[in-house]
Amino acid sequence: MKKIIALFLILLLPIAFTLTNGCQKKEEPAATEEAAPAAPEGEAMPEAPAAPEAPAAPEAPAAPEAPAAPEAPAGK
Repeated sequence: MKKIIALFLILLLPIAFTLTNGCQKKEEPAATEEAAPAAPEGEAMPEAPAAPEAPAAPEAPAAPEAPAAPEAPAGK
């Protein structure tokens, strides 16, 4: 009987925890301005660098023009 309980605990409980998000990682809270350390008195806080702007999407290349059809020779 003890072996059956041990197998249940070893095999089924880890599956149950993963299905119920029991082992989910917790995200750390993002830093806020209030949590930022203050500059020593008399010194200015360096400003954070501005986020780089995303590059503009490149324009699609123009479709090449179809070559002109050769003209049939007149005559015959």
